[in-house]
Amino acid sequence: MDIAQSATSRVNFLIIFLSLFIISGCVGYIPTSENKLIAGRQLPENNLKFIKIGITEKKKVVEQIGEPYLIWSLESLYIYSWTVRRGVFFIIDSGGSDSLDVGRQNLLLIQFDKNDRISRYEKTQKPRLTPLGDFMKEWVENPPAGDGK
Repeated sequence: MDIAQSATSRVNFLIIFLSLFIISGCVGYIPTSENKLIAGRQLPENNLKFIKIGITEKKKVVEQIGEPYLIWSLESLYIYSWTVRRGVFFIIDSGGSDSLDVGRQNLLLIQFDKNDRISRYEKTQKPRLTPLGDFMKEWVENPPAGDGK
């Protein structure tokens, strides 16, 4: 393909893209700071200072940060979840406009040993396209080397 054909292909693509954009209306995404809570109860980092691997018990966890969002009993795993806004998706067309918050799901995963003491914990973010169950299974099956955090 020579330079003239390449330029023509790009121009044709641009014309088709702009035509579709004009026909369908305006669609966009605006990134935002992650300080608006959409769902759950946010757990600030300083709320986790009480956690000590091998020492802190389940009862103390619930006293300090409340009941978990989910409990995976088989793996003795508490899951705390909250979602913060990371952007706004909007659509504007001849019929009006609409917007949708785009969120990032944050997790605090706490695993306990057979004596109900914390054996591992991590504050993390779930990848957007990964189902929560798959993410948790991967987390349980692949512990980090080191101190458990």
